[in-house]
Amino acid sequence: MKKCITCADNLSSEDIGWCNRCAQFAPLLVGAGFEGRPTLKARQSINDVLSPNRQRTAHPRWRAILDKFDNGESDWAFNSSHAAHDDNDPWYVIDEKREQQLKQLRNSLCIPNRDDDDSDKILQKGIPLPDGSHLSKISEIWAIDGRTLPGHVPSNHLLRALTGNSKEKKRFENCDWNLLLTTLLIVANRRVDRHNVRGDYQRRQMNRMQRILLRREHAPGRALFEGADLFLRWNAGMNRLAARAFGGRVEHGMAPVFNQMVDEIRGIRMEEGWTEIDWDLLESNNKLWVKRWREVMDSGTPLATMRKWAGPSLRIHQGKLQIRTIKNGKWIWSQIPPWPRLWALLTSWALSPPSSDEHQYLRALQWCWHENEGELMPAEPECRALLLLRGICDSDKRITVSTQGEFHITIEGTSGLFYSVGPGPGAHGARFTVAGSDSLENLEDGKSMPLCIHENGSFKQLPVGDVIASVILTLMDDLTSADKLEPLAKFISDNGLRDAPPGGDRMQPHLD
Repeated sequence: MKKCITCADNLSSEDIGWCNRCAQFAPLLVGAGFEGRPTLKARQSINDVLSPNRQRTAHPRWRAILDKFDNGESDWAFNSSHAAHDDNDPWYVIDEKREQQLKQLRNSLCIPNRDDDDSDKILQKGIPLPDGSHLSKISEIWAIDGRTLPGHVPSNHLLRALTGNSKEKKRFENCDWNLLLTTLLIVANRRVDRHNVRGDYQRRQMNRMQRILLRREHAPGRALFEGADLFLRWNAGMNRLAARAFGGRVEHGMAPVFNQMVDEIRGIRMEEGWTEIDWDLLESNNKLWVKRWREVMDSGTPLATMRKWAGPSLRIHQGKLQIRTIKNGKWIWSQIPPWPRLWALLTSWALSPPSSDEHQYLRALQWCWHENEGELMPAEPECRALLLLRGICDSDKRITVSTQGEFHITIEGTSGLFYSVGPGPGAHGARFTVAGSDSLENLEDGKSMPLCIHENGSFKQLPVGDVIASVILTLMDDLTSADKLEPLAKFISDNGLRDAPPGGDRMQPHLD
């Protein structure tokens, strides 16, 4: 029988790597992405496809994934009908000339140790796309036909795709490059470039839109698509984003509709619902992820169940598209082939509801790409620290390990106040977060006050399990601990349970 990787207890047939008890504490040791583990069913579906190709290179495995799961999933990016070219147009480039340009671009840009200055000069001239448009880069800003894109482009992979053999080119016929790149970039680019914001109106609008799409309004900061609120904000803005980016006409009355939907989405956090969403506005070009979200919303599923998040799935690095996968118990970035159909498939999966089969396939792909039972695993010192933490939590009734929503440990202090401790990032980069409230009900409802308690000195060298155990013991005797921790003393004082902290050298905001 298989054993738990942490405590060595026997595992049930439905457990993978972690027993149920240790899995409760896993987010503290291996990160919040643990909460987004794929279902056993999704793992089995992905392993059925990957297992016959385990001993082969990555390309056969990716081809098997595409053949098995596409089934129209990528069609949203391949509905473009290219306009006929006017041979009398002095700017028209014939196919033979375009092929020569692409080969020269690949020879110049897809090589190691290339000269960045030369690359910038070449990319300023642009990469000719099959539909006659040009993709260019100036001052780290990418654009198609002068219309700004929301992030960096996988230029290396794009050039390899455009210069492939005839069979490979056949696979991306009628590709809507504007739509594909815009959507892919929003999924894969997690950071908003705040440089070069000043400039023409077009660029300022794009930066504003990008900040709206990628912004989170509360800590801990995470990337896009954690829950339904960010998904709907993305979709609500796509029509306006596309119009701004690619010169389309903004329909009359679009701005009020957009603003209304953003306000609606922001209200989701408070009311767990909304009055009306214009799905017809969001759903176009056979975007299957929108249909899936509509089904989830119509079913009345609480949004709280859709906030589990496995971390970023895709990124663009050095001109290449990559997927985050687990190898030897740790996260690494693995290369994705330069296949636009595959890009569209993975993008659609990433945008689908976390509870959907398609999004679960993406997570299972991340977990099982290198081995059938891929799992996040802590180091040996962390395992020992977890056993200590488990012992502390089991020994006192004032400590409760949450089994609902995001992982956290609830503690009742000697003052009668309540605290929650969860995984980081926390204040000043701490590996934990601390919040307090005057009642357990308010704490569980999210009506709590973040406390600026963090690590310092030797604490930073300890396993995170040992640190969390120390934090819990500190909060259990909060009245005594407040003599040394200023944030804790102020919180207790604000709730009228002791005098305001006097300050002085003995007061500090950190554990050391």
